[in-house]
Amino acid sequence: MAGEHASFELGEVIFGLIPANVLPYMLAQRMTPQKARYLVMSSRKISASEALHVNLADEVAPDRDIERRAREIFKRLLCSSPRALAAAKEFTAELAGTTPEEGSALAQRKLLQMMRDPATLDGVKAFQEGHMPAWFSRFRPQGPLSLSVRREEKEPSRE
Repeated sequence: MAGEHASFELGEVIFGLIPANVLPYMLAQRMTPQKARYLVMSSRKISASEALHVNLADEVAPDRDIERRAREIFKRLLCSSPRALAAAKEFTAELAGTTPEEGSALAQRKLLQMMRDPATLDGVKAFQEGHMPAWFSRFRPQGPLSLSVRREEKEPSRE
């Protein structure tokens, strides 16, 4: 997620380096090699909306809503089963490059495997009985999630 006024830049080539830490991730999961190469070679700064367009950001939110939106996302993540989240990450990685038929067969195997897990069965049973699974109540932030909100709290008012 990015705030509407965020910007992104891969300026390492200006300093004689390459974006070695981020480029493998960008190429494997985010964008075409041609677009990544352009952003690296040009070291051009791009806006949040452009980052969304080239798949570098998943979502752009108005700056005033970034804290609320971040909390919504974290709450959904922390209300979800840690095992299911890990399995979903693994599953989406395994699906890359498969045909729909292969993906469907993989999905069936994964679901059958998950339905043998006692924790999964407990979560399904809790839902069927109108209760929440044990992992559902993990979201308890102690302070702001957004870096901009944290900075504002530390900086004195300039009035």
